[in-house]
Amino acid sequence: MAWSRRLANVLLAVAMVSVVAAQVPSPASPVSKYWCSMHPDERAPSPTTCPVCRMPMVPIPPMRVGEYRIDVTPLVSSAGQGLNGLRITLREPAGGATVPSLETVHERPLHLFIVGRDLEYFAHLHPTQAADGTFAVTPVIPAGEYVAIADFLPAGGSPQLVQRMFVSPGRPRGEPQRTVTALGPQIAGGVRVQAVSTGLVAGRATSVRFMLTGAGDGRPILDLEPFLGAAAHLLVVSEDLTEAVHAHSGELPRTEPALVFDLTLPRAGQYRGWLQFQRQGVVVTVPVRFTAR
Repeated sequence: MAWSRRLANVLLAVAMVSVVAAQVPSPASPVSKYWCSMHPDERAPSPTTCPVCRMPMVPIPPMRVGEYRIDVTPLVSSAGQGLNGLRITLREPAGGATVPSLETVHERPLHLFIVGRDLEYFAHLHPTQAADGTFAVTPVIPAGEYVAIADFLPAGGSPQLVQRMFVSPGRPRGEPQRTVTALGPQIAGGVRVQAVSTGLVAGRATSVRFMLTGAGDGRPILDLEPFLGAAAHLLVVSEDLTEAVHAHSGELPRTEPALVFDLTLPRAGQYRGWLQFQRQGVVVTVPVRFTAR
């Protein structure tokens, strides 16, 4: 009995110490109350700017259980060949109601990417919101299979990147390609773009650099302009269109002709990407290809 009482007293003392310790926050780990809406891993205990993209940090919203989703309604052309646009509905995790309000991020409430199953078609669009909360966009989309990728921040929520496959009716342009190869230099808008990285490893953050030089003279390109609140945008999709990442470069090249992205690819495999930047008032889109191991 005495041994049992001593054991009970020890266990009670340990439990009390555990409770006290759990109630005292570690001085080395201040409570994070703010985060960057574009880089949620960047957090701070008080208002400041994101060290990655320089955007002001915002209060961290309460956790919401469930996933947002996107409904895509194709607007079929009168000829029945291809589409004249899309109607987009963003759905709440609980109940599926239309998302009532979005925050403006990178100068737009909704960034919509459309990628063809052939990995050749690409569009970065900004749909217009209607009174009922849905969004409409009117690009001419050729016949074929596509994925719509919506990047948005619900008011009071966390950043979302959701996608949905859809079909544009008619005769497709051709069979889906399977030619995603190693990263190589590309030329667009008079700019030669060469990607440089230390190797992309699935699940690990990697700094990817794109070196920009003149396509004709090889001189450094240092006259880029801000594009949608960033130095540049980069959308990356897996070859099978099941994974997508939207990244941003925060610093315009001023002394070195380079755009830098912190990129984490979810799994090993081949990827296609589209780098976008603005120069002399013109948005330049550069396709890139690479592999994560």
